[in-house]
Amino acid sequence: MLKRIKIYIKRIGILYIIWTIIYIPFAVYDYQNNDLGFIYDLVLFIRGMVFIGDHFYSWPLWYLLSLFYSLLIIYYLLLKSKSIIYIFICSMIFFILSLILNQFLDVNYQNGFLGKITYLFSYTFGSGRLFIGFSYVMIGVILANYNTEVYSNKGKLLFFIILVIAIYFQIYPTIFISKLFYLFPFH
Repeated sequence: MLKRIKIYIKRIGILYIIWTIIYIPFAVYDYQNNDLGFIYDLVLFIRGMVFIGDHFYSWPLWYLLSLFYSLLIIYYLLLKSKSIIYIFICSMIFFILSLILNQFLDVNYQNGFLGKITYLFSYTFGSGRLFIGFSYVMIGVILANYNTEVYSNKGKLLFFIILVIAIYFQIYPTIFISKLFYLFPFH
C-alpha cells in the first residue's frame, strides 16, 4: 500500500506543478495589476502555490494540493504503523477543526487569542478547504480497504451513512458550528 501511495503522491505533485505552470500567465496578470511590488507578489505566489492552492483563475487547483497533502499525511502515518481507523479519526478531527476555523473566518472573529489564531490561519491558508480533502480521501480508503462493496448490504449502509454526514457538513456546517459556539462561547 505504501508503494502505491508514494506513486500517487508523485503523480499528483507532477499534475499540480504542470497545472500551476499552465495558470502562471493568469497569476502574473493579476499580480502585475495589484501594485504591491515584485517581492510581495512573489511571496503571495509562493504562499498561494504551497498553502492555498490557487491564484487568479486557478482556484480549482486546491483540489490537487489538498489531495497531495492528504496522501503525504496518510503515507507518513502508515510509515509510523498507524491503523486505517486511526488515520480516519485523524482526518475527521482535521475536518471538524477546518469547519470551526472556517466559521471563525465567516464571522470575522477578531477577539483575543482565538482572533490571532484565526488571522494567522486565514493569512497562511486562506480557508480550511485544504484540510477537508483529507477526510474525503480517508472515506474512499475506508470504502476500498474494508471490502465494503457498494453493492453489498454492509457497503450500502456504510456508504449511505458517510454520504449523508458529508453532505450535511458541506451544506449546513454553520448549524453544527453555531451550536458549538452556543454551548462553548469563545469570547
